[in-house]
Amino acid sequence: MFRYDGQCKITPPATVVHDGYRRRFAELTREQWDAIGWNEAVPAERQPCTAYATEWVKGDDLIYREVVVTATVDEEALAARLAAAARAERNRLLRETDWTQLADSALDAGAMVRWQSYRQALRDVPQQAGFPATMEWPEPPEAE
Repeated sequence: MFRYDGQCKITPPATVVHDGYRRRFAELTREQWDAIGWNEAVPAERQPCTAYATEWVKGDDLIYREVVVTATVDEEALAARLAAAARAERNRLLRETDWTQLADSALDAGAMVRWQSYRQALRDVPQQAGFPATMEWPEPPEAE
C-alpha cells in the first residue's frame, strides 16, 4: 500500500515525473518517492466490531505506519458475530449428521438414539451459560 497526498492507494502509478523527467516508479529510491510525495504505507491491523482512531506516522525509513490511538469494541456487535459463527458451525454439524436419522440408515436403534442425543446437544449449544463467548461442543458418538 502506498500513501500520496494523505490518501492511501493500493498501487503506485507505473510512471511519475521526477526532476523534470518521466521515470518508472519502480526504478526510484525511497528517498525519491518521498521527494515527490509517495511513501510506502502499512495500515494497522483491525479486529471486527471495533472502531479505531488512528494517525499516520512516518518513520526514519520513510514508511508511513498507521498507529492506533484508541480502539473501542462494540461488545453487542461482537457477541452477535460470535453467536452467528457458532450457530453456523452447529448447523454444519447437524447437516453432516442428517443421514443418521434416515429410516434406511444402517444404524441400529441404540446408535440412532445416541445420534439423536448428540444432535439435541448441538441444538442446545446456544442455551449454554456463557454463549457465545464460551461454550462446550458435544462429542459425536463413537463409530461402531
